[in-house]
Amino acid sequence: MAQSVASTDVSEPNEEGHAEQTVLSLAMRALQNLKVAIESDSVRAHKRAVAKLCQLKLRLQASDELSKDVAQVLVSAGAMVGRAVTFAKNEDDAADLGITMSLLFGLVVLCKTCPPARDEEELDGLKATLAAYDAFTIDGPRENYIPHHVAAGALLRLWSTPGGVVPTAIARHAAQRFFRATSAAMFLNKILEAADDDEEEDDAMFCSLSVGAVLQEANPEMQEKRLQGIADGADSEVGQQVLRDLILSFLLPRELLGARKTLLLTREASKRAGVEHGMLLSQAHDAAMRGAPWSFSDDENEVHKSCALLAGLAMLQLAKMKEADVRVATPFDGMLQIGFFELQPCAHKKRLVYDEEGNTWRVYSHEPLTVHARGVGLEGLKACVLDLI
Repeated sequence: MAQSVASTDVSEPNEEGHAEQTVLSLAMRALQNLKVAIESDSVRAHKRAVAKLCQLKLRLQASDELSKDVAQVLVSAGAMVGRAVTFAKNEDDAADLGITMSLLFGLVVLCKTCPPARDEEELDGLKATLAAYDAFTIDGPRENYIPHHVAAGALLRLWSTPGGVVPTAIARHAAQRFFRATSAAMFLNKILEAADDDEEEDDAMFCSLSVGAVLQEANPEMQEKRLQGIADGADSEVGQQVLRDLILSFLLPRELLGARKTLLLTREASKRAGVEHGMLLSQAHDAAMRGAPWSFSDDENEVHKSCALLAGLAMLQLAKMKEADVRVATPFDGMLQIGFFELQPCAHKKRLVYDEEGNTWRVYSHEPLTVHARGVGLEGLKACVLDLI
């Protein structure tokens, strides 16, 4: 996909003749073409998708009708393209896909599913909502937590408001934030439906009849011994690097972290952390130098304990993958889904997902979607890790 698609000719003939197509059918065809383009690395399919999207843009601009169904298709396409941007093979592919992602976001705005701000006060409220969402840290308070779907709605309304964003605002950055937030909201909603959380207490611990559950009930000491063994897996120089960057990922704001595809922070995030959050960087470095085994067994800081356990799990997965380079390996072999990682689908039957709003960990599997374990905070993580392995 190294060839640019920005100048695609949108007047190419319709494959089905010149019969009138609905805006929904145009969106569906574009989604199908994008899927082919990403899965097969096809420049032609990408061009065809962009042509459909440009036709769709003209149709939406000429209409004042609400296009909710079209918006849903575009959001699905945007989530797929956003992920492809992260995993693009080279900068040219990433740039082309980034343009397409921006176009998809613009089309979602044109679907008019969210009203613009009515006045300056409401506009300021939308900006405050997004600022709070971007400032969220996993280790921070949750009294004023902004859910993903609320942030996505605020961003959409902001960009739907004439004069709502400064002329220098970058559409690609907004598109990336929007599609990540909507993807997280939709995925989490599916997990919550499978878990039937509405019927459980908020802080309820749940574990299926697995090895982890049996150990927890029958022999807590054996449970802690197994968990300590996992944390010990990060007792190395590389393990210290992973522990440091995991701790930082729990302490730094969402906006700085973004979503990465490796265990270690990106160069840009590391640089900003040093400049803007020097004390946090020093704290994470000191904890890493003490090592994951000590952090898990003796550190009183729950973030350090949790990250020590996660670092050990990450290193064990690296060993199973026979991947020595931590800078390129897929974090946790794709088993852990958390806000600061962007991962490809993995082949593991069970996966671990973190719900930041409730500080809740869950182990789930697909086909059918089933939740096997759930728990809050450090104790929840321990139960889930035992169920996972």
